[in-house]
Parts: sequence; C-alpha cells; structure tokens
Amino acid sequence: LEFFPDGTASIEWSALELPVPLTYIQCLIQEVDLLDTIVPFIVNSGCLHEFPWNSADRILRVVSKPPIPFVPGMEAVAQRFAFDLLDTPWKGLCLVECSPDWKAEKPGQPPTWRSVKKPAPYQSGL
Repeated sequence: LEFFPDGTASIEWSALELPVPLTYIQCLIQEVDLLDTIVPFIVNSGCLHEFPWNSADRILRVVSKPPIPFVPGMEAVAQRFAFDLLDTPWKGLCLVECSPDWKAEKPGQPPTWRSVKKPAPYQSGL
C-alpha cells in the first residue's frame, strides 16, 4: 500500500493457493454488486459501466469504511477486465485492474476514460 501527496493511494497484491474454490472467487469478481452483502466494511459496490464487447470489461466502484478511528472511508473506481484461462494449462483466471486515467478531450469538457464520463463521487470526504 502506497500513499501519494495528492491524496491518492496505490495497492498491489497477489494471492496463491487460496482455501476458496476458484468458482466462488470468479463470482465475487464478476458480481461485484454482491460484495457489500458479503464482505464486512464494504458500504457500496457495483458496476458503473460495462463495455459491450466483453462482459468482464468494466468500470467498477467499491466504497469501504474500515473501523479505523479518523478514517472516513475509501472509494475506489477501477477499470477491471479478466481473461478466462480455465481451458488452458494454467487453469485459472487472469484479473487485471487499474485506475482509469480520466482526461478531458477538450478544455471545459468533463474528463472521460474510454469515452465514459468520470462518475461523481459516491460521497464527499472519502
């Protein structure tokens, strides 16, 4: 976990040999809107945009509020896409997640990522 002066943060992780079947993990990855009903401290989760050419190519939002004093919560908007490798020798799932690089195409226009407008914050102060 890394924090930057502009208030953003970066997190990098990997998981191996999880005691949970891959089908359950795939369900939580694809059905991100179920996350807030299962995982503690998740206030809201959902798909903001699904690109028409691949149902695993999405822009998602996850809002969490951990029980840490003076921490109001965190909102993460991410570009996520996955590659099904179950029928390959790897027999797995390759999940790629990155932060959208929101930019205005012209001055005065709202910032976009892959022609999708940047969403309004879930709540101020996060």
